[in-house]
This record gives sequence, structure tokens and C-alpha cells, in this order.
Amino acid sequence: MTYAVFGEEETIFGYKGLKINLKYGATDMRPGLQISYSKKFKTVGETEAQDLKSIFEDFLPKTAFEKQSVFESAISSPDLVNWTPPGEVWESFEIGGNTHEIRMGSLSDLPMRQLIRRLQILVPFYIEGGVLLLPPGEEDDEEDLKRWTVFLL
Repeated sequence: MTYAVFGEEETIFGYKGLKINLKYGATDMRPGLQISYSKKFKTVGETEAQDLKSIFEDFLPKTAFEKQSVFESAISSPDLVNWTPPGEVWESFEIGGNTHEIRMGSLSDLPMRQLIRRLQILVPFYIEGGVLLLPPGEEDDEEDLKRWTVFLL
């Protein structure tokens, strides 16, 4: 469901051979957006190809728009070897010999807020009528953030 991003028709105007690839780092869920195309519509009067970067800026943090080499370097950083998700362990359990954790944290905590900003584009993609919790460009209301508890599995 991409209508929340691209409108009711779910179409993108002005590109031939368009490929949009949204990647995530497996640990800290750092997003990396790649947009490629074979041909772009040349502006005629006021008719022009959609500005895809501008559209995605409403849904993704600025780090998603860095060069592919920066993204690859960031997700392969040795610092991520010991990375743990934000929040405290609320409960842990074992299934099939694997230990799983449910973590709980406040949205007022910066690491939790950063993770939510990275993932929240998935909400309108996969949840009918889902909206962003933290729209980019809007100032965070610290009192409102304290009301939210986030659970991660």
C-alpha cells in the first residue's frame, strides 16, 4: 500500500525504468534509499517528473539519503557487533534453542526515537490507514513523547 506516499493512484510520474530500493541495516535498522531510472521526463511548462527525494523526505530520516558507500560503511561498522536495541529487557523467552527478548522503552529516549524514525515508513506501507508517529520536520513535543511506551521483539 503506497498510496500514503504516492497518492490514491499509487503511481509515480516521469520515469522510465524506475527502481526504488529501500534497504535497512540488520542491527540498528539504518535506512538507505537508492533511486535509479533509465530516463527522466523533461519538464514541459509546469509538467515535470515527481521529485522523489522530496516525497521520501516526508517519511525517512536524513541518513536514508546518504551515498550508498556511506550506508555500506555504516552498516558494516565494527561498532555494530555489540549493538543492542534500545530499551530495557522486559521479558525474555526461548523458542527452539534461541533466546528472544521483548524490550520496552520510552519514546522520549533518543535512541528509541531514532529507531522509530528509521522504521516508521513501514507503517503506511503495511497498515491500512497507518500514519507516522514522528513526522520528519515537526518539532518533538517532549511531554507527548513521554506518554508513549515502545515494545520491540
